[in-house]
Amino acid sequence: GLLRGKFLTDEKLQTISRFTANVRTGFPNHSNLNFSQEARYQFLSDELQKLEVFTGFDIYRKIREPSERQREFGENTWSQWDETDTKIHGGISHNLGESLESTLEGRLEKRWFTSYEEFISEILGNTDYTKKIPLNGRVFGGYGFSVSNSDREGDEFSFAVNDEMHVLSDYASIVLESEEISIESVVVTDVSGTITYTEGLDYQIQKIGRLTYIERIPGGHILNGDTVLVNYSHLALLGDIRDFTQTISGGISLFDGLFEPYFRFSDINQWVMGGTGTDVDLLISPGQRRIIGLRSSHKFKNFFNIEKSISVEIEDNTQLLYPFRRLTSRSSLIVPIIRDLKLVFRGNSSRINYLKPDQNDINFLSLGADLVYDIKKTRFFFGANREISIYGDNERSLISAQSGVSRKIRQWTIDASLKMTWEEYVRGETSIPWEREGILFKLGISRKF
Repeated sequence: GLLRGKFLTDEKLQTISRFTANVRTGFPNHSNLNFSQEARYQFLSDELQKLEVFTGFDIYRKIREPSERQREFGENTWSQWDETDTKIHGGISHNLGESLESTLEGRLEKRWFTSYEEFISEILGNTDYTKKIPLNGRVFGGYGFSVSNSDREGDEFSFAVNDEMHVLSDYASIVLESEEISIESVVVTDVSGTITYTEGLDYQIQKIGRLTYIERIPGGHILNGDTVLVNYSHLALLGDIRDFTQTISGGISLFDGLFEPYFRFSDINQWVMGGTGTDVDLLISPGQRRIIGLRSSHKFKNFFNIEKSISVEIEDNTQLLYPFRRLTSRSSLIVPIIRDLKLVFRGNSSRINYLKPDQNDINFLSLGADLVYDIKKTRFFFGANREISIYGDNERSLISAQSGVSRKIRQWTIDASLKMTWEEYVRGETSIPWEREGILFKLGISRKF
């Protein structure tokens, strides 16, 4: 839920309240609860400038209750995930006309886990500047910084996570809940815990940065949509982490966005004070992030109102733990055919090359087209998509066709779609490819209050 409003006695004071609750019953049970409150007060607001202060707090609670079988492992294993997170923040923001915007903010956060605690203090600031220039253009730039201290205290050892429940399907890689997971320790079983699946035949594990992903292999013993239990160990590292990050960005836009080069450079300094254990250096990853890109968007009003958008971005990341280089491109073309009928072409590609030999490179390509028809409060669409993804030596090729309708009736919205997919999956150069096809139907009903 979301509640936003102004006080009747003072329109300068605004409040925002958010509440989220989620409960999932199963093996084991999961539940989480989140509540946040923010207040903003305008000290000054006129045609030249605006000065505003803000403050708020956030409370988050997450529990994963162990099952009876999990309790047999004893108290020395991470059988229960118990996390409480409390945040408070406050700051000031200032706008000078439409050109200069500045914000200074402070945050305090306390996190309680099952076996350790973490206290985080942080100061953030940023200034952004924009100025209009000839040729229907603008120049923009900004500077931001953050200074933080994170102190972890408790018992440091390799935690064993037992019976982490996930649902595996053909087209989704599922991220495991913990970071810095030992891949060699991963064991996957069925929901009863009696059948142990085989890596490389039934599922595959991919580690990308700090996160670890699990994905079902079509044709194995794990059926599409099966619930599995994942067991593994990971490090809970302790220490006092200091971080100082600075970011500089800028660019220029000409001819109403037709030509827009930009850059963003970040310098990340991190160090550990009083850390314990031989793996304490895994807490920090200092280095630099350098991003340059080019965007171009334009609507050809004198040529059938065709709209096009293209962007290319290059990133060079030298952070200590997971250095990589990335090349990403996105494009779209909207061609009106007749009134309320348009054809949309889209394409995305990304290539991530990790610079350490134990990391898997990622390549992704997606091409598609959609025919969209809008009439009054109803939208019809028909489309096709082609995707190719490569993780290390694993390749997946997917072709899909979809159609659907969306209808608004007063405060109600009804969405229905049908998707047909053909997939080919190859693991390694010598393995036999698996081929599958399927149909997915979705129905969604929502109401705005």
